[in-house]
Amino acid sequence: MKNIIIKTKYLLLLLLTINAHAQLPLQYGDAVVTHSRVNNTASSNAIVVRTIKSSNTSTAPLGVNWNTATMVPSSTKPVNWNAPNWTYNNLGAVFGITLDTQPNPNIYVSNNQIHSGSQTNGSKVWRLNGTTGAHTLVYNFNNNNKSLGNLKYKKIGGIDNIYVSNFDNGNIERLTGNTSTATPWAIQPAFNPKFGLAVDDPDFVPYGLAIRNMAGNTFRLYYAKISLVAPYRTNEIWSVALDLSGNILAPTEQQEVIDVSLLNTYAYTVIADIAFTNDGNKMLLGQQTLKSGFTLFAHSSAVVELVFAGGNNWINSPNTFPAGKNHPPFSIFETSCTGGISYSDNVLQGTSNQFSCDTTVAFSSDFIYWSDPPPYRNVYGVQFMSTIPGNTRSNSIIIDQDDAITSGGNNDKSQLGDIEVYKNPQACSPPCNCGMWDSIDYMQNNNWWVNTNNTMPPLPVLTYNKGQVSGILFTHYTCSGNCNATFDYSLINSSGNVLLERENVTTIELISQNGFNKLDCGSYAINITPKCGNSICEPVQIPLVIVCPPECIDCGGNAKVETVGNPVYSNGMLNVNLTLANDKPVSEVRVLVEEFRITSANGNENCILCKNTPKTWGSVQTASLSGVNVALSNIPTIDNREIVFNNNGLINLNPTGSLVLNLAMPNQTGLDCCTIKVELCLKVIIRDIFCCEKEVLKCFTFELNEK
Repeated sequence: MKNIIIKTKYLLLLLLTINAHAQLPLQYGDAVVTHSRVNNTASSNAIVVRTIKSSNTSTAPLGVNWNTATMVPSSTKPVNWNAPNWTYNNLGAVFGITLDTQPNPNIYVSNNQIHSGSQTNGSKVWRLNGTTGAHTLVYNFNNNNKSLGNLKYKKIGGIDNIYVSNFDNGNIERLTGNTSTATPWAIQPAFNPKFGLAVDDPDFVPYGLAIRNMAGNTFRLYYAKISLVAPYRTNEIWSVALDLSGNILAPTEQQEVIDVSLLNTYAYTVIADIAFTNDGNKMLLGQQTLKSGFTLFAHSSAVVELVFAGGNNWINSPNTFPAGKNHPPFSIFETSCTGGISYSDNVLQGTSNQFSCDTTVAFSSDFIYWSDPPPYRNVYGVQFMSTIPGNTRSNSIIIDQDDAITSGGNNDKSQLGDIEVYKNPQACSPPCNCGMWDSIDYMQNNNWWVNTNNTMPPLPVLTYNKGQVSGILFTHYTCSGNCNATFDYSLINSSGNVLLERENVTTIELISQNGFNKLDCGSYAINITPKCGNSICEPVQIPLVIVCPPECIDCGGNAKVETVGNPVYSNGMLNVNLTLANDKPVSEVRVLVEEFRITSANGNENCILCKNTPKTWGSVQTASLSGVNVALSNIPTIDNREIVFNNNGLINLNPTGSLVLNLAMPNQTGLDCCTIKVELCLKVIIRDIFCCEKEVLKCFTFELNEK
């Protein structure tokens, strides 16, 4: 009998251990809530944090309390759960909640003074292990007079950040640390919002916090302004930019322009929580009703959604979220939010694997449901509503926070707190589909050509001597959705026949493919096709030219150089415009000042000598050829007589190209009687890809008249 008793004891202990971890780790759609210690008892062992198993709402009724499993089996819901150490004695009074991005997310809570009997200088942030529930201290700010407000976690640039609003000093504190360990975090330089004032007013402090995703993978921190002096309400939202590591950029502070027509204007109402949709285009505000003494009260705080309207402007969303029952005489609206709000990806009344991006809103609320006879009575807790216009209490999922709803059960007014729902990180990623080209990078002999214009092509034409193909093409394409691109490529000849194919590659190593080095002289193309999941996306084509030695080629060619108008002289500079053409692919163009001579047309030598620098006359100052710009830094500025255009590929002169030169000319002499005569010859040498060159000489004679 003794052995049986011992075994029964160990079995009971095992069952208790299993049950203690039954609701950790969190599943997508589960919620975490905070609560005053006066939820069933005022003892220091009272529970202040719970999880709500809301990942599967398929059996949840609408408009009435979703009961615990022990009450209505046809509408089963696991009981709201807590680890045995989540007590006031261990954690103190807590309000704010945030989750990190670990596979089993850890829960972070912050001390707050809003619940009756709480420490007014509570200043600790706690980490609740996402698997075991064990609590460890993240940081203690050692406040003197006031507590902390809310907090938000965000990983930015590989750095884990927690931002905390601090009522004691008016700062937004920044902590950095490691979410995978239980070690304390480090404090970083704080940000003290000025709220548009030249000198900080210590009575104005931040409360609700949220981080908004901005364009270009950048972020802004948003915060609600409240007053510590009654009445507390301001209904203002401010924001500040974060850098690529999460540092707060104080000079970027600005006020957001919001429509406050649906926010409650009761004097003691503050904004305790802020949330954003994944795309950052909607902002959810959760108000909280306080009373004199800065403690929680009820029935005058709304849940309002705003829509981004550009700049720092926000307008009211058509979606409505009535909190609690209609409760005159305080308000004709359902405005019993207790300050906690969160977006959720779980489909309302859906199973645990039904997700849609930001499809649901969850918020903590007083006086949600009240009915006779028992056991449906005194429901204070959480409401879940779809993000649609025209919501009412009757189409929300209602959950009592401590499952105490029977007659004589606890009335939790002024005792509820924040809520945070564990979102599915994949829910807001669109299906894998085609997106856009980023770049194709080409490396040869450690020299790179990079296309970053998001337009494909242009790449330079790849030109190689026969048997000497080398280099690597690096392909970069961004798919829409949470997926990476792969690439198929093929080599085709001028007739469109496929000579070589490869699938599912990210680089094309030309040097390693023997097929390229067996190509005959001629024109080819490399077709590159990106694939995103099952989607075949827009391909690009890169021209490839294989060149044979010049002795194998007839150097006939038909290069032409034509003058466009007359050379134009202005302020000591001569502008010459030529049109070049060649019926074969061109690899290089050289321009030489072959002849330059000046004389005095009227025989006065002073016209040549006065106020001039003869050694610069006729030198090339700038030059361009159909988009192939010569590196001017390589042109001697004193006496340059030759310019070489070489694009490491083909220069397009078919049908024509425009050559523009600016040559240094004599300046004015100051003698009214002077006329300077200039004789100029330019030699243009056009080389095609077969190393055949053709020279064309263009000569000009003109006069420079002094006025």
